[in-house]
Amino acid sequence: MEVRDNLAQQQLRNNSAWTAFVHPDRVSCAENNFANMGLTIHYTLTAKKTLSHLEVRQMVRRAARHARKIGCPRVGRVLYATECDRDAPDFFETCPQNQRRLVGGWGTHGWLVEVWPGRGCEPSIFGLLRDWRRKPAGWGRLPPDARRRWKLHDFCKTCFAVRYGTEHFVRCHLRVIQMLDFWRAMGATVQVIDEGDYWTTRSKETLAARVAGLQDYLARMAGPSNRQKCH
Repeated sequence: MEVRDNLAQQQLRNNSAWTAFVHPDRVSCAENNFANMGLTIHYTLTAKKTLSHLEVRQMVRRAARHARKIGCPRVGRVLYATECDRDAPDFFETCPQNQRRLVGGWGTHGWLVEVWPGRGCEPSIFGLLRDWRRKPAGWGRLPPDARRRWKLHDFCKTCFAVRYGTEHFVRCHLRVIQMLDFWRAMGATVQVIDEGDYWTTRSKETLAARVAGLQDYLARMAGPSNRQKCH
């Protein structure tokens, strides 16, 4: 448990500066505390190496249909890893020069779809990629099979949805979990760090309590004058 928590905290530190850069309109509480401490779902999808590009595309198309079925208000087009949907809303293109946020882009192969779970929530990217766009700094040599595996790692910060009420936040958070459940049902290996603890507990009450505790803490940090901005 301690190892998992340390990993989650490291990922939060790595991602908070990026969130503040690409979503400045979303960072309005007590020195960017929502960006630094907001509840996030980190996930990794892995599939067997023998899958063809056609099979991967079919899986992503099925995932896109499932996202619409469970009520996601916006589901992007299924795109090749180097493509961008120039007609998508602003929240779908979060990197400069129309590159994707952390995944896809030059040097990768595979298929992706971007899904918006609901108002206030970050979009999620689902799909599978082969090859790395670039070697992350400090990683040294990549594993020998890193360029052959079908894999995707991404995250979705769902906490912003609480601005539209706790019930709305829970619905958005659960939609991301439902997407991950669907990928697992399709045969992918799914690894998840859910800072709302819903992935392991399947308890809406626990999830609501986690975000309520976060709101209270951030409100105290913000002080009386900024308290309304954090809700």
